[in-house]
Amino acid sequence: MEVANKIVCSEKKVSFITSTKCDDCYLARGVSVEDLYNSVTKKFDFEIVSPNSFFDLSTNLVFCSQHEDSEDIVTLSDLYYSVNDDFVKSFNSDEEISKISFEDVIVARNSFTTAIFFLIKEIEQLQGNYTVNSGSKKHKFGKFNLKAIHKPDMFNSSHFEVHIFGDHDGSLRKLDKDSESKGLIRRINAFIKSAIVQHKLVFESPGKRILRY
Repeated sequence: MEVANKIVCSEKKVSFITSTKCDDCYLARGVSVEDLYNSVTKKFDFEIVSPNSFFDLSTNLVFCSQHEDSEDIVTLSDLYYSVNDDFVKSFNSDEEISKISFEDVIVARNSFTTAIFFLIKEIEQLQGNYTVNSGSKKHKFGKFNLKAIHKPDMFNSSHFEVHIFGDHDGSLRKLDKDSESKGLIRRINAFIKSAIVQHKLVFESPGKRILRY
């Protein structure tokens, strides 16, 4: 009950996060510490970031040191808790939360034991070119970029997703992993992975980059 009350979302928390977040804040993704480095090469195992796709990558906001008053709103420890599936839903309003019977909320510790971090400004600076229908007369050229989008859940006010936007249709829109071609998704994922490794964009803690790739 105590943990559920701490991690429950509210309009106040959402407003604070929206107005306070800056480009120097971080996105955290929970991982298992034993999977952080390859057991043979002792180098960072990139597959733990997202074994399938960067599209809609689920993360949590971690405030940078500039925001000293943020601890009462969201802390890194919140990342390590989850609730039963019935309450893994998007947050809409305080009124919706007021109707919850907290006795039905089951809070459990997640399986991961640590986290990796990305600087928001570095993730949002990633961009690249791509082609749709390559090899045909109907081929189109586009440019994609990444954006950290606040997607608060009922029991996770700091939940963010990484969305990928492209402009091959003439205007910038979110690329949907379920409707775009598998080839396009694979090429964009490969580009992002290569850029992150090349520029060493993963942190093992805020301010401390992972250097062994």
